[in-house]
Amino acid sequence: MVLSADEVYASTVNIWEIIINLLHIKPDHAIKLIDLEDYHGDPFDRMLIAQSLVEPLHLVTCDSLVAKYNANIIRV
Repeated sequence: MVLSADEVYASTVNIWEIIINLLHIKPDHAIKLIDLEDYHGDPFDRMLIAQSLVEPLHLVTCDSLVAKYNANIIRV
């Protein structure tokens, strides 16, 4: 089978792997959004940032705006 550059495939194994490590949104996460500086406007990225700060967890990102929020956010 020859694939074109426009085709992307994802295995359901990836989805299964994500589900095993799911971190649900909690009220504390939503409340933390109020305290976040307005560096980044993407609501999904902001929720990831809030979750990483509340839990606390390291967040790995390539987004320089996300990395501005906290020293525990690791920019790669």
